[in-house]
Amino acid sequence: MVKQGGRVLAPGAWPRLVRYAMDRSYAQKTNILLKECEGTSLDYWEHRGDTMMNDISREELKTRLDRGEPLKLVMVMPDWAYCAKHIPGSFACIAPEEAFALLEPDDEIIVYCSDPACMNSYHAYEVLEQHGYRHLRHYAGGLVDWEAAGYPLEGESV
Repeated sequence: MVKQGGRVLAPGAWPRLVRYAMDRSYAQKTNILLKECEGTSLDYWEHRGDTMMNDISREELKTRLDRGEPLKLVMVMPDWAYCAKHIPGSFACIAPEEAFALLEPDDEIIVYCSDPACMNSYHAYEVLEQHGYRHLRHYAGGLVDWEAAGYPLEGESV
């Protein structure tokens, strides 16, 4: 069974939550309590190759941006949030249709959103992966982590 905020979710919902809660520490931070579900343990899902996200650390992202490496940094949040503040060099993309129009399957793509509790970047990663985008990375820390490090931001609220 999968519980979120004390409520049991439908059996069909659990694989998606497991994909979002990639490790126990993230699950604990977001109050997602993952237990045995239909006889399949969380450990099985955590270590399946097709459910793991290719995360990038704050330091690696900063280094790659400083080097000017060719990558597409996608902030998966609405335009108003992007206008307020974003990581330099990124662009906003909230709908899959926008992403498909702006990105090529061979692009080096890094998705991020506000913080580890925000599900937008997890969903975007999953959708892009399902549509054949092969070079995906996920920056789970998002804006909160980037700003906490004192790294530069752009936007109207900076």
